[in-house]
Amino acid sequence: MPMNRLMSFVMCALLCTLVVVPATADDPPKKLTPEERKELQVKVLSARIAVLVEYQQGKLSEATRASENAVELERRLYNKAEFPDGHVNLAVSLNTLGFLCHTQGRTAEAEPLLKDALDMSRRLFKNKDHQSVTMSLNNLGWLYHTQGRLIDAEPLLKDALEMSRRLSKEKDTPNVAASLNNLGMLYRDQGRLMDAESLLNDALEMRKRLSLDKDHADVATSMNNLAALYRTQDRLADAEPLLKDALRMRRGLFKDKDHPDVATSLNNLGTLYQDQGRLADVEPLLKDALRMRRRLFKDKDHPDVATSLNNLGTLYQDQGRLADVEPLLKDALRMRRRLFKDKDHPDVATSLNNLGTLYRAQGRLADAEPLLKDALRMRRELSKDKNYPDMVTSLSNLGMLYRDQGRLTDAESLLDNALETTRRLFKNKDHRSLATRLSNLGMLYRDQGRLADAEPLLKEALETTRRLFKNKDHPDMVRELNNLAALCQDQGRLADAEPLLKEAIDMSRRLFKDMDHQTVTTSLNNLGSLYYVQGRTVEAEPLLKDALEMTRRLFKNRDHTDMASSLNNLGMLYRDQGRLTDAEPLLKDALGMRRRLFKDKDHPDVARELNNLGLLYNAQGQLTDAEPLLKDALAMTRRLFKDKDHPSLVINLNNLAGLHQLQGRLADAEPLLKDALKLNRHLTRNFAKQKPEGDTLTMLASRQHTRDAFLSNEMAHEANPASVYDEEWFEKGAVSRIYELRQQQTRATTNPEAAKLLADLITARRRRAELLLAPFWTDPATREQREADIQKQEKLIEELTRDLRPLLPVIARADELAEALPTALQKVLSADAVVVDFIRFVHVEWDKDIRGPKGQKETPRYLAFIVTKDRVAWVKLGTAVDVKRTVDTWRKAIATGKDIPATLPAQLRELVWEKVRKELPTGTKTVYICPDADLCKIPFGALPGDKPGTILLEDFAVATIPHAPFLLDKLLPQDPVKNSSTEALVVGAVNYNADVTTPAPKAGANSTPLLKPGSKLGWSALTNTEGEMNGVVKGAVSKQLPVKRLDGDKATSAAVLSELPKAKVAHFATHGFFADTSFRSVFQLDEDDYKRSSRGERIGKAINSPLVMTGLVFAGANNPRTLGRGIVTGEALIDLDLSGLELAVLSACETGLGDLGDVAGGEGVFGLQRAFHYAGAQNVVVSLWPVPDESTAALMNLFYRNLWEKELSPLESLRQAQLEIYRNPGKIPELAKRFRGNFEEVPLKSGGLEIKPQKDGKAHPVLWAAFVLSGLGR
Repeated sequence: MPMNRLMSFVMCALLCTLVVVPATADDPPKKLTPEERKELQVKVLSARIAVLVEYQQGKLSEATRASENAVELERRLYNKAEFPDGHVNLAVSLNTLGFLCHTQGRTAEAEPLLKDALDMSRRLFKNKDHQSVTMSLNNLGWLYHTQGRLIDAEPLLKDALEMSRRLSKEKDTPNVAASLNNLGMLYRDQGRLMDAESLLNDALEMRKRLSLDKDHADVATSMNNLAALYRTQDRLADAEPLLKDALRMRRGLFKDKDHPDVATSLNNLGTLYQDQGRLADVEPLLKDALRMRRRLFKDKDHPDVATSLNNLGTLYQDQGRLADVEPLLKDALRMRRRLFKDKDHPDVATSLNNLGTLYRAQGRLADAEPLLKDALRMRRELSKDKNYPDMVTSLSNLGMLYRDQGRLTDAESLLDNALETTRRLFKNKDHRSLATRLSNLGMLYRDQGRLADAEPLLKEALETTRRLFKNKDHPDMVRELNNLAALCQDQGRLADAEPLLKEAIDMSRRLFKDMDHQTVTTSLNNLGSLYYVQGRTVEAEPLLKDALEMTRRLFKNRDHTDMASSLNNLGMLYRDQGRLTDAEPLLKDALGMRRRLFKDKDHPDVARELNNLGLLYNAQGQLTDAEPLLKDALAMTRRLFKDKDHPSLVINLNNLAGLHQLQGRLADAEPLLKDALKLNRHLTRNFAKQKPEGDTLTMLASRQHTRDAFLSNEMAHEANPASVYDEEWFEKGAVSRIYELRQQQTRATTNPEAAKLLADLITARRRRAELLLAPFWTDPATREQREADIQKQEKLIEELTRDLRPLLPVIARADELAEALPTALQKVLSADAVVVDFIRFVHVEWDKDIRGPKGQKETPRYLAFIVTKDRVAWVKLGTAVDVKRTVDTWRKAIATGKDIPATLPAQLRELVWEKVRKELPTGTKTVYICPDADLCKIPFGALPGDKPGTILLEDFAVATIPHAPFLLDKLLPQDPVKNSSTEALVVGAVNYNADVTTPAPKAGANSTPLLKPGSKLGWSALTNTEGEMNGVVKGAVSKQLPVKRLDGDKATSAAVLSELPKAKVAHFATHGFFADTSFRSVFQLDEDDYKRSSRGERIGKAINSPLVMTGLVFAGANNPRTLGRGIVTGEALIDLDLSGLELAVLSACETGLGDLGDVAGGEGVFGLQRAFHYAGAQNVVVSLWPVPDESTAALMNLFYRNLWEKELSPLESLRQAQLEIYRNPGKIPELAKRFRGNFEEVPLKSGGLEIKPQKDGKAHPVLWAAFVLSGLGR
């Protein structure tokens, strides 16, 4: 018992304060003769000595009887008639008896004794300082402390310390040390850990000085108490040597005999080992402590015995020995209730909490609830609603129970409160309690579908736990690894989940060394489930079978949530393996068990089991049996989440819709799929607001099924294309729209705090880009440092983005656009303009004669919506396989510069344009194309035209747009431009070998170049771009535009980033790049940074930031000392305010390429044109392949002449220029020469590729067709 720390103090006082009171002539009448008085004094002294001897031998009952005898004798000796105020000796004896009663848990008897002792001491010494008063203050204060009356205890213990210090004149004394110790322990339990540590350290040092650094019971007590504080602070390594030393000291002091202090040390060292996860070392210590306490207290009720029962029970629970736990915890609770007469007490609350937690672990949720609620009520009343650690534990445990019960709203309030309070208690320092609270709230957010909110909490929980246990094996570590992996899986990030789960399963196996344990079954289940989702069923099966067998052994086939999960997981695996007969009993058992566990109440797990059994019947073709299950699952999920956005609701809507499609009931499927689409959009929007594009695209790729099913459904029952496009309008480019809005908000902000965060965010993003574009190192230390630096920047980017979001302004125009429908576009679209919105999707078809899964066929293909002023049409186009093959073949043929078989472009027109053309109204002049997937790589203007021997560009002006709402925004009246730009920025003739000594602004001053010493990069000089620059500058001057020319050494990335926001027109004649496979090989980039799975999951760090994979190259790019490699990435561009940039022309090679998003279709190309649009640029001209210098100069001559002299629109200027080159290839040399001016062309070392006109005399597409305009074109 903690009270033992006072015993030497009390015993010293007992012996030292015994005084003989002689009779005098002036005394009042005496009832005792001198002989009687002397006899009593001898008996009192004898009784006091007996108390001391019996106590030191651990014989508490005998010591108490002796103390009772002493008090009885002293009451006669110091009777009220002779001593109306009492006597100091009697006060000491009352204190001693009160202390002994308290030590044995007899607190109801202890309190009046200690109160009497304090009142007597105060009367005797007229409220003056005295040792007897300090002793009484300490004893009564500690009694209140152990009763949980912390507020009542504090003034008593503070008074005791202050009085002890005054009495000792600030010198070392046992009384001061005891007072320091007592107040320190109180502060610990109040959560005032810094204050507690100071006092307990002082107490230990003082006691060491007093004992001359020899073994002493008080020193052992102080060591024990300071270690207890360190455990509270999770400083386990600091606590261990103290507890070991205290146990050694106490064993020596008490000659290895039974003693309460020895039992306490055994218990405390055992619980420390439990905290450290050293479960095999714990049991012998806790068993020894329990046996010793039972012997000491004669198997009677005692707080120490109850504590040992409780601790051994929690150990067994950690070991997974659930059958052994319950009797111990029940015995502890019953004993504590008897000890404290069924009154509120911290120990009773602890027992209630622990038994409730056990029942929760056993799945007995209804039995757990009253216990956990009672524990919380009791702790609130005991702490007067102040936030003490035990109360926070109760908040958390009840919150987790509510989570298990599916009462997520009730759980959130409790868990949020618990985390907030824990952060305050531990000042955000690493602590197990903090990690647990973070994890609990994070998993609740996951259950609520708030994946972006959950991620930072679960990451922080894992990082905190790793630091606490220094990456050593511990059950807490396994829990955090599993939790973060589950979240990654929900986000579609399976590659991130796998190493976490492998680490968890290896650690759990080491921890429990072939023992059955819930931690092991959880890890087996989780890794097996991941393999199942990845389609690795052969690897999944043994893990899931082992998990089920172990769970059956653990719970003796009793109902338990873990058992139901194991049954479900193996059943779903068998279903997907086609072993439907094996799957059915497992899934039926899982559903039956869940229903029994939750008393047929609504719960997410019940809904999931209904859904899974329904899907099994679906697979078996038992559609009639499947329907009620899937309907019940959907109805229950709707009740649970009250139609809030949640992934489970999307899944259930999809599954019931899928059943109706197999039944041929397409009209019934339609509203379900529309609801699912709407929910999915909300979930994606909420996620994307807090996460980078790559993460959002990964999640989107894992949720493509809904859109595919919807489009297939509507095509099959020939729905109204306008109503279908209303849905697709929101789906196409959904991610782009979110990030466009974010950039608009950052440009519009005037908040100084937001501006600072934005500056820091830009710095972090540029540093990350520099790291991602660094050459591959084989040196492990360098790779490890780079990896750590990337993780540091990514974490910083995530935190800054989260902090910045609430500070960004609301943009009313953006909100209106977000709600607009295609009809709004039709109102502002001119009669001669058409929007063609291409979509790549998985087309599902159902055979009317073969119901069920066997009659279902899936084919990736394209469709197009055609939007005109007065109607919306749609057409089904070629398969994705045919389109990709034809696009790639055509592009390859163009790149050769040789004659192209006419069949190639004709095949592509047939696949993607012929049906579209039939829907275009007469009089169409402009076609806005919103491409998708592989169609982003083709020059639509070069497709065959309506008449033989013509091209599409002769029939229409063709512009591309990132998504249809982008066009609506540009066609509506424009807000005044904040950044009113006037100049023409012209960049070219870049010296890639320049020695650039000035770092880019805000690019991370502390960053260092990452190229290997002596590395050389391969950006070839584009010397002939000097002539191109001359032509652009000449045209700008004639237009009376101020010109900023950056060339040679001046064309640095820093200069470009500085000047670009001032430009009205910007022309770049420099290398552009997209980090595809060939680029990564040439520039030695780490392929691991660019990995993605076949499911669309973005695994690599670079591919997770797609706009880092594209950029423009400037001065010093070949110089290893140049920070950032002389590159401006697409990600760097989006941080600029380019709202005044009307036109950007990127005339160099392949500036129109980028990341196509792959499986996450509908997002277009993540390239430079997207980056410029994000930053606010109106129109962007890019190239789809490298174009010869001469033809580029000729085309740019015509383009700028059309733009500035003829004052045509940018779109028409480009169209007319391309047509002129196409029709008159012989004019190319002269046009180029006139444009370049006084310029000496440098012949290419290879001699260049001789490109002849085609057989019909027209220019080869390689010379003109690469250039496309993205934007409104005006």
